[in-house]
Amino acid sequence: MANYGTTEEILATGPFQKDEPEGFMETAAPYVSEFAGTFLIVFTMGCCSICGDPMWNPTGVAFTVLVAVYSFFPISGGHLNPAVTIALASVGKFPLAKTAGYLIAQCLGGFAGSLSYWAIFNTTVSLGPPDSTSWQWYDIVIIEALYTFMICFVFMNCIASHRNNRARDQNHFFAIAVGFVYIAGGYPSLPITGSIFNPAASLAMGVTSQNWLWTGFYILGQVGGAWVASVVYPMVRIEDFPSLYTVSGSLDTFESPVPTKLLSEFIGTFLIVVTFGLNIVNSSPAGPWSSAASYTCLIYSLGDVSGGHFNPAVTLAVMLTRRGICSIPLGQSYILHQLGAGACAGLAYAHFDVHGQRKIIEIGPKATYNWTELGMSETLFTALVAFAFLTVATSTMPPSTTKTNFYSGLAIGSTITIGGFAIGAISGGLLNPAVAIGRAVSQVMSQASIVNIAEDWTKLWACLWYSLFELGGGACAATVFYITHQKEYLKDGSNYPHIP
Repeated sequence: MANYGTTEEILATGPFQKDEPEGFMETAAPYVSEFAGTFLIVFTMGCCSICGDPMWNPTGVAFTVLVAVYSFFPISGGHLNPAVTIALASVGKFPLAKTAGYLIAQCLGGFAGSLSYWAIFNTTVSLGPPDSTSWQWYDIVIIEALYTFMICFVFMNCIASHRNNRARDQNHFFAIAVGFVYIAGGYPSLPITGSIFNPAASLAMGVTSQNWLWTGFYILGQVGGAWVASVVYPMVRIEDFPSLYTVSGSLDTFESPVPTKLLSEFIGTFLIVVTFGLNIVNSSPAGPWSSAASYTCLIYSLGDVSGGHFNPAVTLAVMLTRRGICSIPLGQSYILHQLGAGACAGLAYAHFDVHGQRKIIEIGPKATYNWTELGMSETLFTALVAFAFLTVATSTMPPSTTKTNFYSGLAIGSTITIGGFAIGAISGGLLNPAVAIGRAVSQVMSQASIVNIAEDWTKLWACLWYSLFELGGGACAATVFYITHQKEYLKDGSNYPHIP
């Protein structure tokens, strides 16, 4: 198997290949790019924090990252974040000889951005929780580590992985995936940490505002998140590390082993469910938009590993189409791992609900709505999610002109935005049995006491109703797909859904 794992080697196989030897200006260009890109990101963060609208601040930062990564990727690889550089260097995806230079350029760019907004507004941005009575230092470290991990993990999977960037067929979604992490993590973490996820930004903001202690906590969490990403990445991309794992065949024929697929589904589902829950805990004004962004970036990151289901209803729909994409045993294992990840995520964000203001309300119909309206809403919009997945992520119609599907993550994530805003006031817009399990577990753990622990556990039954409605939506999606996509099945009937 060819080994072209560094970002420089990926660039060398793509449209940015250079024929002329590098001169001084070309040698300096990557460092200048990292300086300029990090400057732009930190300056935007500062402006948003000082005079921006909390409803749109994370989206503004996310699209700044998106534009900067697309703009500077051909020159420097578009790291623009010391955590990303550290993670890439840790897995051998970036040369150690350039690592120090990148880190210095990024930190200097961060300082320049911080000094610029300080000069314009005559004020600095302080690190630390906006509400110091609710959050402790370890809450800051956990949140910054979680979403810095997500940024590094998504970056490596979308930009540095072999199969997501095959020779002469590099993907075009990489910057969308990286930028959308700031939407996914920005909204739920904004009231806790201010959503930094970048050591260069933390250092610049901390020094200019003289928040020395908080600067250390932020950087500790961010560097820790980068390290965890460097540990987890080789586990889901074993084809990138033939010296560690026994790998044979070409990239075109390689298929991840079952344990790798299950790990992929667990990680993706956990991050999605914990993002959903933290949006509730912190009363996010854009919960569906944040949750949808988490789906989008993780489908782009892990879609070629496990398929990127992250939802038992989607897995059920894929199994029911019976086209050899996901066998019944594999699908059952997916569902178990997805539900387990949902439960673990529920335990995780219940901690923040207890430390916060206990925003998690009882799972069930909201306001004046009843279970009938809830059931129909969850069924129909989960069917939309599953049907979109079947059509854009598993369909062969029409034949693709590239090896990589560039729109699947954005299309599937958009259905979460649609459903979340459309029925959020009815059912909460869960659309995923793993999310329902997480909601139930978090509700029990954040509200339970020794006196009423047995009574609280009965609330788990509500999540079973949600799950039944959502699985019914997955079955409906498979039925509609079968009717509308007859060309997916062989004319002799040998590939039609059937009972073995």
